[in-house]
Amino acid sequence: MPLPIDNPAHALALPHPRLDWEKDTPRSLDHGDKYYDLHDGLSESIDVFIKPCEFNTLWHNRPVLAVGETGFGTGLNFLSLWHHWREHQASARLHFLSVENRPLQKADLLRALKPFQCLAPLAQELVAQWPPAYSGIHRLIFDKGHVHLTLCFGDAATILDQVEGRMDAWFLDGFAPSRNLDMWSAPLYAQLARLSAPDARLATFTAAGHVRRGLMDAGFDIEKRPGFQGKRERLVGRYKGRSASPDLEAPWFAPPAPSSGPVAVIGDGIAARMMIAALHDHGLDSIQIASPHMSPLPAAILAPRIDLGHNAAARFSIQSLLSAWRTYDALGAWHGPRGVLSLLEGKKAENWGKKAVESLNWPADLLRLCTHDEASKIAGVALKSPAMHWPHAGCIIPQALYDLLPPPQQHIPHSAHSIQQIDHDAGWRILGTDGKILCETPTLILAAGTGTAALLGANAPEMVLRPGQLGLHPPESSPKIALNAKSHITPTLNLPTGPARIAGIDFPFMDLPAPRSFWSGTRVTSPDHGPFAGPVFDRGWFESAYAAARLDKRRRDFPEMRYHAGLYIFSGLGARGFQTAPLMAQSIAAQIANTLSPLETAQRHALHPARFMIRKIIRGTP
Repeated sequence: MPLPIDNPAHALALPHPRLDWEKDTPRSLDHGDKYYDLHDGLSESIDVFIKPCEFNTLWHNRPVLAVGETGFGTGLNFLSLWHHWREHQASARLHFLSVENRPLQKADLLRALKPFQCLAPLAQELVAQWPPAYSGIHRLIFDKGHVHLTLCFGDAATILDQVEGRMDAWFLDGFAPSRNLDMWSAPLYAQLARLSAPDARLATFTAAGHVRRGLMDAGFDIEKRPGFQGKRERLVGRYKGRSASPDLEAPWFAPPAPSSGPVAVIGDGIAARMMIAALHDHGLDSIQIASPHMSPLPAAILAPRIDLGHNAAARFSIQSLLSAWRTYDALGAWHGPRGVLSLLEGKKAENWGKKAVESLNWPADLLRLCTHDEASKIAGVALKSPAMHWPHAGCIIPQALYDLLPPPQQHIPHSAHSIQQIDHDAGWRILGTDGKILCETPTLILAAGTGTAALLGANAPEMVLRPGQLGLHPPESSPKIALNAKSHITPTLNLPTGPARIAGIDFPFMDLPAPRSFWSGTRVTSPDHGPFAGPVFDRGWFESAYAAARLDKRRRDFPEMRYHAGLYIFSGLGARGFQTAPLMAQSIAAQIANTLSPLETAQRHALHPARFMIRKIIRGTP
């Protein structure tokens, strides 16, 4: 059972804006201001934001161009910049980050972008991936990995405090300062400065004196320019302040130094395959060393497994679910009928389901609560309990999914027996079972499932192995969609071996004939059921360097975490692998490429491979 709710209903959901419309142009009733110029919103976006930042000199001389924005609104600035990026055939990948405290509903977003026909194809792609108004970070990927949109839903200063990255330019496009003071404040300017690369550009429509002074106090050189279409003035600027210093409050969470490619990935399961795809999205070449350690899963249900509450792990469970849905939608990876019914057996489970639906407050095409009669009708089989209906979830056939993902630049069909660090900076040597060198690489990711611990040896984190077994049953017309509780069953799927239903051995809600065959395997998980995804730390150095922290937690002279340079782990996904792998792979790829992270800082800390040793230090336990 997921964690109990510790907040009132709707606390996880953000409000949508109240709108008034002039034809298809929206106006905010909450702030009494327009979203864009009523007569020529696209020209306003170009003249006020894109031209002043001089992107033509930026996006051809670097691998990644990162642009931040306060106030996503209708997404017009993002789409306009994406359109220009395409027109100029920019060589840099485009990473766009934007904050929004009142996200538009999908239908309103589509209507608000209707007037801009030149942006229509891009707008359709944005709307197709548009997330529900759930607070936190949402990573959307377009143009075959060349364009990354990071939506930060929530209060601007608060959510930016959880962002890690460096922006090359800023668009400040909240509603007018006189109507939306929270968007124009000293805490927000401090976050802009913290996240700014040296000489980062800045553009905004406003020329308010307190905005100009606040930005200057934060380290920006600011000048006035003529405003758009009769508006007297606006501001542009460059960041001339100092780069943010490391957080010495928690040196054990210091990130690793950026690494380089090609990147070798050991493994052949969902973690390894999603890792290769994420490296592709970040422009990094990959080498796959197959190293399978179990027979492939015949099929998987993406049965949502979520926790509720405000802690980092709970937010990650939901954000990873939304990320997985977007990923599999874009790939066309679903098999069989869409939808999953999560059965709520018992009063405790039923009450939790009601609170979950109320708290998330998602549209019915993503989640709704069903009575047992409604659930029975949807499933095509008599059920005795109510259920949470997830229309967007469904079943995945792993091998079919892998065929849709971008392949590695090199594939080595051998098992890795051991790894050796060539020296601290030169990289890694991977040896096969015969002792011969399979490859040498500056960066190595261990995603070999049950084989990961053996490759890491003494540096392996606290892994837990859990055996599992599935039965492959003859095809039948029921259930119509997948059912999930303590165990699960799929509808009939067209597997490579023929049509079959797949069920857990102890599925209690239907009378099933004896399985015609079985699948057995072992999952790798962790004591807190979170994945291990990130850099591999030097355990011996850790125990020595931070030993005194148990005695004096007020000390601030500890060194930053030491890692095995260029070595990463991606394991411990347990039963949530197909849900968590897409987002976690993007997180690791971002660390390697030194680009904007798709995770909140608190989430990166909560999933850090050294987290159990860090907790022992913080709590003072041996």
